[in-house]
Amino acid sequence: MQLVVTYHYLLILSRSLRGRDAPIPRRRARTPERNERLERELFGEKKTGINFEKYDDIPVETGGDDIPAPIAAFSVCAFSS
Repeated sequence: MQLVVTYHYLLILSRSLRGRDAPIPRRRARTPERNERLERELFGEKKTGINFEKYDDIPVETGGDDIPAPIAAFSVCAFSS
């Protein structure tokens, strides 16, 4: 017969040997070392955000029926409250 010993079983056994009210030892989480090559491979070195210099070069297309005329500023729009 083969006995499989698990971490949980070992905790119960060690606690019973040390006394019922003994604290349960906790495993420490291991923080892996930083891998800068892998980070560059996964996330790259991309710049984020809006490039406002290219903002007017974004192509915009409209389609369908009753297409409204383009507006130059929000101040000329009659938004209802």
